[in-house]
Amino acid sequence: MMKVAGVVVAAGRGIRAGGKLPKQYETVENTPMLTLTVAALLKSKKIQAIVVVINPLDIDLYINSIKNISDKRLLPYCLGGNERSESVRLGLKALTECNPKKVLIHDAARPYITTKTINKVLKSLDKNAAVLPVLPIFDAIWERQKLTYKTGNIIPGPNRNNLYRAQTPQGFDYSTICSAYTKSSKNTLDDISIAYEAGVPISTVLGDENNYKITSAAQLKKFKGII
Repeated sequence: MMKVAGVVVAAGRGIRAGGKLPKQYETVENTPMLTLTVAALLKSKKIQAIVVVINPLDIDLYINSIKNISDKRLLPYCLGGNERSESVRLGLKALTECNPKKVLIHDAARPYITTKTINKVLKSLDKNAAVLPVLPIFDAIWERQKLTYKTGNIIPGPNRNNLYRAQTPQGFDYSTICSAYTKSSKNTLDDISIAYEAGVPISTVLGDENNYKITSAAQLKKFKGII
């Protein structure tokens, strides 16, 4: 049995970032974001296989992005679905022959993942079936409400000490997350939600501020060195 495999979710269109291409194929110094993400994961010697889930419209873009990666741990690409959850489900299925003990599921738009964070997740997976890297929230939280005469349209939000920002890679016992996806028909924002719905206990590790997801137009410009 293979010990650790990774799934990189790269089938989205990245509309909010406003680029000319799906954001995972936007470049900095002629290097696509996806290239950086895959290369960062391959720096971990503990990962024995990686499959990238892509959009059927992006095959040429993907081939171009991995042309300089010769690592045999990078498996043939897998075509994704219309929603993120379907893409992950297909990515997990593509690892069936590998049959890993652990699997890391990572966003293509987080190119700054470090081996240190990967190792934290994997170490926690030794004793847990689902692991989520998180960061605390330091800003004051306010909640938007319907407009009223006295208070305007916002009220104080929930206690920030009880809230976290979720990151990836989210780590799982492979058979456990496959089973959870089999039971779920929902489309969720991340994979830890699928595990939660299936009743899988979730452990957390401290994430990394630099491991942010490139989502907005401003973040994409920063990545490209425009600002």
